[in-house]
Amino acid sequence: MFEDQYEGIFMEGLKLNPLPPRVPGKRSKIKQSEPKNLLDQLKKYSGCVLVSMYDSRAPFENNQAEWDVRMMKVKQKVSDTPRTMEGAKRFCAIRRYISAAQKNGCRVLDVTQDAFTEKK
Repeated sequence: MFEDQYEGIFMEGLKLNPLPPRVPGKRSKIKQSEPKNLLDQLKKYSGCVLVSMYDSRAPFENNQAEWDVRMMKVKQKVSDTPRTMEGAKRFCAIRRYISAAQKNGCRVLDVTQDAFTEKK
């Protein structure tokens, strides 16, 4: 069902964004437009695009992974870089802990306090 609708939208996109005509005597590859490149990627990864339609637990986008990586890049920018490999590992472990807490709907302050206090 979703695949048929997706295929119809894809075909309409191809009609609106055809390949430019080949220049006679030129043997190089034809440069595609950005919309055509996007259509090619959407066709190639259609299974990945449609997975969120069948499994509500699957996010439609992958922004969370990008946000997780962005924090390390901000750390590099602000304080140059971690001074040691051990410091980088510790920073990443703390970020993983905080990110997991956020993904599970927990308050960061609460889980951070829990990490440093003994539970009885």
